[in-house]
Amino acid sequence: MADPIIVGEHISHRYGAGFHLHVDRLALSAARTYAVYGANGSGKTTLLNILALLTHPQEGRILLDGRPVNDSDPARSRGYRRRVTLLMQHVYLFRSTVFDNVASGLRFRGVAKEALEERVTRMLSKVGLEKLAHRSAHSLSGGEAQRAGLARALVTEPDVLLLDEPTASVDAAHGRQIEEILRETCRQRRMTVVLSTHQYDQAHRVADEVLIMRDGRLIEAGPENVFKGRIDESVDGPVARLDCGVTLRTNTAVRGDALVAISPREIQLSRSPHPSEAANRLEGVLSAAAVDGDRIRLDVDAGLRLTVHVARASFAGMGLNVGDSVYAAIGASAVRTQ
Repeated sequence: MADPIIVGEHISHRYGAGFHLHVDRLALSAARTYAVYGANGSGKTTLLNILALLTHPQEGRILLDGRPVNDSDPARSRGYRRRVTLLMQHVYLFRSTVFDNVASGLRFRGVAKEALEERVTRMLSKVGLEKLAHRSAHSLSGGEAQRAGLARALVTEPDVLLLDEPTASVDAAHGRQIEEILRETCRQRRMTVVLSTHQYDQAHRVADEVLIMRDGRLIEAGPENVFKGRIDESVDGPVARLDCGVTLRTNTAVRGDALVAISPREIQLSRSPHPSEAANRLEGVLSAAAVDGDRIRLDVDAGLRLTVHVARASFAGMGLNVGDSVYAAIGASAVRTQ
């Protein structure tokens, strides 16, 4: 995997004696979509504001292309802000037309009139607002305003797009439209997208990697296996009955509806079935493999989609190829609730 565009190191920020954001390391790579998933108050918006340089962390630093970004180098900070765009949950639109709102960033950058008009018109068409181009932006509905804000953010073609709950104020149909626009744009322009969401389904539907936040901390940076389900008691002890139809043994004391998480590092993978003390053993197919630092990230379809992290040396010794049958062993203690 290529070197990350943005890295946050040892980020720490407090609000009074209460909330404390603490992120040891966060690396964002080109052409990937990240979802920051967590409950309200978990720190998602604070993290995005720090990544956008709207909030300066009390400790830690942000690096762009391997070099620190800080107040001692204003020119570098300005360059960072030109490459990184934040779309807030509640979009602020100027008292002008929809067209002028979307065009404002291009005018600030000195884009020629003909090119500006072509880019703005194309972007308004992409978000379904071309017929409203000359309407006052303040006459738009909440969903229309959110799409206008998205168009304004995308038309400048940033390298990194940060979105705070981008579909919170739109209906389901327009929410899916926004998700598709993000997928298409990320694929075409190799743009990095980071969106915050409290919707489990959305996080795992749109993102290459899900960053789970709780109480100001990233529980795990990287692909995480999180599933909706219910924890029930059985004759053999507690089980997690996942919505996808898979049942797993667990040691959790929780009962009732829950989000069930399995760390990619706690799944043992093998080419053939073998005796194992693990409470859960699943058969599946290796559907994808990618280098991720000193590990290989594997996707396994086994009645549910599992992401597994394997050391490079171990993977080389397994001789696996995409499409091969594999076997996953998961201990009951590795099946946790969120």
